Amino acid sequence: MSVALEGQAALLVRDFAGARTTFARAAELAAVLHKDEMYDMIRMVDAYEALVLQRPDARALLAQAFAAPRARQYYESFETNAAFGATMCALA
Repeated sequence: MSVALEGQAALLVRDFAGARTTFARAAELAAVLHKDEMYDMIRMVDAYEALVLQRPDARALLAQAFAAPRARQYYESFETNAAFGATMCALA
């Protein structure tokens, strides 16, 4: 979905608000299966932003970001941005 790719691009330039907004828009347009994936992406953006900014809630947000994909056993949220996915897994 090209809208999700726009969110990935926003994430790469650390436009966290833009990434969240774009992933939310993608969730509205996505098929049921992919809605969860878009919300996973939003939680990952939230966690990454908190880590970059060294906020005290960063680790808790990181745990929350991985909770839903872990429960579904679905980790392909960032398949189009493997480096970010690997970064998040390493941080977790």
